[in-house]
Amino acid sequence: MYFWIPDNETSLENNSNYSIQFANINTWEPATGYNNLLQTISLKTLDLDSYSDSKKRLIYPNPASDFITIELENDNEEKIKIYNIYGQLVKEVSISNNQKLNITELTNGIYTVSFQSNKSSTSIKFIKK
Repeated sequence: MYFWIPDNETSLENNSNYSIQFANINTWEPATGYNNLLQTISLKTLDLDSYSDSKKRLIYPNPASDFITIELENDNEEKIKIYNIYGQLVKEVSISNNQKLNITELTNGIYTVSFQSNKSSTSIKFIKK
């Protein structure tokens, strides 16, 4: 498969100097001015039972349907905000370590849990199925 955008100016039609080059590696064919889109793509999927961040916070199961459990680095209570894929705030709660959080009211999709502390803010994604 090739991607080609013809120009109305016929004198430029076959001139590869007036072509659009994608930034992808090994797609540009300078002789023709075409972008060869016949590429093999390997994807690594997230099929995780849990997901954590560098602050030793952990959310599981992931994906989840009814509840998620949030493990914190320490026993301090933390304020979290949950955002949908559009960046809209859908839930805001304070949690304790190993607390189960009911997510049944959320629609299926990808969510971001934002942890708010006085020093920094980090986030972890989870999937509601």
